[in-house]
Amino acid sequence: MDDGEWGDADPWTAANDDAYTSLLAHVRSGPSSTTAVDLDALGWEWGTSRGRVRAAAARLEDLGILSRRPDGTWQYAELSDAELSDALDFWVALMGPAIRATIPVLTAELRRELDDLVARASTSASLRLPEYPTAFSASVQFWFEHCPNALVRGLGLRAFERVRWARFPTQLWSVHDIGTWSATITRAVDTGDPAVATAAAEILERLFEVHRRNVGIPRTSRPSAEVAERLPSALDRALLRDVRSGALPVGSTQSLSGLVTRTGAPPVAVLKALRRLHDLGLVSGDRGRYRVAEPSLTNWQDAMGLLVGVFGSAVVHVLPGLAGTALDELRRLLTRARSDGEVRDHRYTESAFAVTRFLAEQSGNRWERQALRLAMARLAYAIPEAPAFRQWEADALWMSLDAAAGSGDVGTARTAARLFIGIAGAHVDDVTARYGTMDS
Repeated sequence: MDDGEWGDADPWTAANDDAYTSLLAHVRSGPSSTTAVDLDALGWEWGTSRGRVRAAAARLEDLGILSRRPDGTWQYAELSDAELSDALDFWVALMGPAIRATIPVLTAELRRELDDLVARASTSASLRLPEYPTAFSASVQFWFEHCPNALVRGLGLRAFERVRWARFPTQLWSVHDIGTWSATITRAVDTGDPAVATAAAEILERLFEVHRRNVGIPRTSRPSAEVAERLPSALDRALLRDVRSGALPVGSTQSLSGLVTRTGAPPVAVLKALRRLHDLGLVSGDRGRYRVAEPSLTNWQDAMGLLVGVFGSAVVHVLPGLAGTALDELRRLLTRARSDGEVRDHRYTESAFAVTRFLAEQSGNRWERQALRLAMARLAYAIPEAPAFRQWEADALWMSLDAAAGSGDVGTARTAARLFIGIAGAHVDDVTARYGTMDS
């Protein structure tokens, strides 16, 4: 077996860029209706290895526009209105974490680049120039392209690709009134104030609501039961156990063929499990060779950065409309978390996690849901022992979440989301102080 023929644990590695561009061009040059895609035939036509084409297909699968059928064949389809609505929400949810992470590391050169991008976007918007949509997109994508949080950066760049290629032809940015956004993001950089960065992200969210109306993409609210997702399999858990227990030692290099022999599972299933380990930051490498990564505080910090964005988005989009048994369950979880924090109970960490888990279970946005699950898993596994949550004075957060639940009031939910940013930041500072020399 040629280990490289099955693809990569990280299909978004630069080595797969050419195959991705070719496959994207192929599916977008055909009919916009559901279309079968023969990967092997395309690989032969392009003179591209099977592994590269399969990795490109995995990218389009991440975007939601290519899917693998039970018989192993692939088909292309545009995103539905509901899926595109979710994609827009998810992209916006990542903006706050990206901006807050990037501002502290901006160099003088990057600041000049940003100022130039913002100026171009503002000028082309005022003059209604045809290049405005591209200029605006570049000024927004700057925050993902230079984000030091690798997890947020990767998901953010993917989210843009998803929105960009969701439909044919591509739906261009339609909102020209960006003066408040430009002024606020400039002030956020000037002051370095995370609260101003959060305000800028909220302004951008409002602009996206206008864009949504302009292009006819209605806001959707789907029950979480309608969200299709891949949950961890027995194979996923087995390889995770082997990494965590040291059966696959840190620093060791494993081959895909060796893991197929070890697990008795088919190569496609093993590669999917390796992709999950890669997403958790536990494995690196490609082309059939995979290195078990060192535990990393940076991976844990990146997961917290992601969690802040998607937790806040879920709070805003899920809590106001809660009703019935779901509302009762959340209030029970919030009461437990508040009580455990007040008495400094040893189970406080689990109580706090249970609230996040509830939001993941209730979210009807599949990308938000997946990101919440990914963040929680990284927080649990990025370092040898998951650190305790010791933010005992979080009463205001728990009460604010309770007030937002079932209220129908997005403003109250947004207040709770802002409170979570502060609590999460204090948790990161606490954990960093405890584990600060781990990556050195």
